[in-house]
Amino acid sequence: MGYVMAAAEQGECHILSIAVKPSMRRRRIGEALLKALVRQLLEMNIFLVYLEVRENNQNAHSFYRHLGFAERNVIRGYYRDGENAIVMVLRFAKLEKFRQEGK
Repeated sequence: MGYVMAAAEQGECHILSIAVKPSMRRRRIGEALLKALVRQLLEMNIFLVYLEVRENNQNAHSFYRHLGFAERNVIRGYYRDGENAIVMVLRFAKLEKFRQEGK
């Protein structure tokens, strides 16, 4: 139905990719995947989660903001087609929400 790939080291986690099968979208699967990842990261004492999202992907921006991510900065020409990326960050204070919801 979906997956999330991430790399964690030195107290930070970089979400590399998250995807949900198109026919399974709008069922909160992506949210469940991210929450499960964050709960695991908390157990590993990870304090910062970040990812890049296409500048024009407003649905993704809304999704991540809903989960507590904030826009940090823009990386110009990040994608092969030249589109900019927005770096979005979830800091430990916001991660506490995930810990409480997971129990």
